[in-house]
Amino acid sequence: MKTETQNHSSEQLNGIIHCSNEKSNGIIHPKSLSRFQKIKKMSTEYLVKAQTVPIIDIDERDPLGINKHLQLDWQNVFCEPDKSAHNFSTLWKISYNTYHYTKLCIYRFLVAIIGLPLVFIWALTFAFYTFFMIYLVTPCRRLFQSIIVELGIYVHDLCAAFIAPFFRAIGAQFTDFRIRLANEQVHITKQIQ
Repeated sequence: MKTETQNHSSEQLNGIIHCSNEKSNGIIHPKSLSRFQKIKKMSTEYLVKAQTVPIIDIDERDPLGINKHLQLDWQNVFCEPDKSAHNFSTLWKISYNTYHYTKLCIYRFLVAIIGLPLVFIWALTFAFYTFFMIYLVTPCRRLFQSIIVELGIYVHDLCAAFIAPFFRAIGAQFTDFRIRLANEQVHITKQIQ
């Protein structure tokens, strides 16, 4: 058994595999080998990706652009359109620094005090939501779909047995009605009294 495996792997290295198929005369060509190698490479890449934890990018913290509407930098909030509305340069720089560092410090303080507990609560919320969707809602939905399909068969049979003959009988009563359309002019005479 080991000799066959050793021979098989050495033949793979040469680019040709022997097989027991009579139509191919026992040889698989290098193109088939490259397909096998691609599949093997894809499966190993998938396993590597499945085992790794996603890396957090410290610089790009909104890679999907979820919060693009929160462009709240100084340039997006305060603008002086032309030179007639310009402030003193020193006051403009002080205003910029006051706005920037106040916003940054308050934001970081709120994240540390309120944000971390909220992140924990949201993580719990999404964990429970995922759990209930996978283990409760989806199986119940599949069960209800199965029940509805089964009940639909019985409702169809009951309608075919009782309701359809009733309406067919009523329809048969009206089969002898004939409607004739005539194009006659009616003359109305005015009577003067």
